[in-house]
Amino acid sequence: MNGITSRARLAVAVIAWLLTTMPLGAAVAQAHVDVLSTSRSWAGYIVTRRPADGAFKGVAGSWVQPDASCIAGRPSSSLFWVGLGGYKRNSFKIEQIGTEAVCSGAGRASYAAWYELAPKPPVRIKLAIAPGDAVSAGVTVTGHEVFFHLRNRTSGHEFVKRQSLPSPDTSSAEWITEAPLECYGRTCIPEPLTDFGTITFSGATAVAADGHVGGLASPSWTTVESKIVGSNEGVTPSGNPLSVDATPALSSSGASFSVTWLVISGPAP
Repeated sequence: MNGITSRARLAVAVIAWLLTTMPLGAAVAQAHVDVLSTSRSWAGYIVTRRPADGAFKGVAGSWVQPDASCIAGRPSSSLFWVGLGGYKRNSFKIEQIGTEAVCSGAGRASYAAWYELAPKPPVRIKLAIAPGDAVSAGVTVTGHEVFFHLRNRTSGHEFVKRQSLPSPDTSSAEWITEAPLECYGRTCIPEPLTDFGTITFSGATAVAADGHVGGLASPSWTTVESKIVGSNEGVTPSGNPLSVDATPALSSSGASFSVTWLVISGPAP
């Protein structure tokens, strides 16, 4: 961290504090979901605030990297991340960091970490990720500076990065499992979603611009539950369409949730 500014140190300290004070289940009297939503690519939870209440400045969460189940001839991808922005209509900016599980066409699994300042493409992080690794991640925005932090708690290695971004979107905070979109011009379709089994996000925490800290089901904001419906996985061995859901389930404390990959059409691979 040599050469990093005092502002950067403060932002990184905020993320580190979030990651070391989880879980925050005691701060949530009863888990609640305000809005149920379906998506082509996002499964998880999003929190928003009324414009009069201000935006967010930080988000953090932890998960254990899933072990991908791959089959030759069925390439697929699953992303697991925390982030700010990108939820409101016509928003093309998002600040996010996470890991991935990718199956090649040959049926081989690979794992990696990355961060992204959309609409720019994701940037691969030089931090080894393997199935079973415990990962903690966070994003903090201070003015026009975005601070990323990802720690592999199993290996003890971590990644810290500061990036400048004019007018970052801080209108929402997210904890998401994603089928990444593949775009052709203005048309985007989700890639097949890697079979990750079930992943659990813990210590899901957001910080509002006014300093309020809460779990994803805090009464201080609106909580949106997003479910992937009918993600296209290609075809079954018999040639029939194969589709899957990715369904989130919030814990009673509101401090954690799971997302499960589930075949909904066609026999299980």
